[in-house]
Amino acid sequence: MKVATLFGFVMCLGTALPAVAAMGPWQDFKLPGTDFVVSTPGKPAVTEDGVDQDGVVAKIAQLKLGDVEYSVTHTVYPRGYVSRGTAVIDLLNSARDSLAASVSGRAGNERRFTVGDAQASEFVITVPPSAGDPKPQSAKVRLYVRVTGATVTVDQCVALGPRGSEADADVQRFLNSIRFAQD
Repeated sequence: MKVATLFGFVMCLGTALPAVAAMGPWQDFKLPGTDFVVSTPGKPAVTEDGVDQDGVVAKIAQLKLGDVEYSVTHTVYPRGYVSRGTAVIDLLNSARDSLAASVSGRAGNERRFTVGDAQASEFVITVPPSAGDPKPQSAKVRLYVRVTGATVTVDQCVALGPRGSEADADVQRFLNSIRFAQD
């Protein structure tokens, strides 16, 4: 199984964000070509939409309002990318650990739940100061893993901001609005 690299394609926290947007009205945002819908405080910009050499499809949309960066990622891992019989909990653990490691952070306050056929995890990553950003930050993350046959789909929402922003009402509204559209 490619668990070590499975989530290498999942969006790294705080990369390639568009310019700061003005607060707009909250609206449903659906990544084009997916069933993943989330309410956002303005219109996110699609910053990535492609397929890598292994057939992994990724779509990323991002929006920055004030000090908080919101991102939505939809990744589809094709048949054979994940070994047959891999437990969904192992996929969630790998994604959580990869995200925390990508920012030299530490994950905590995790809770697991289900939404329809998706297994989900919510947690906070404490992001230490770095040379590029001397202020400590925190990222509130929700991951959804769905397995259909041999295809694995991972949907991810992240709100990254100053420490304590994970409790902000807008961050909670963003994360609590996630749903899968039935077209």
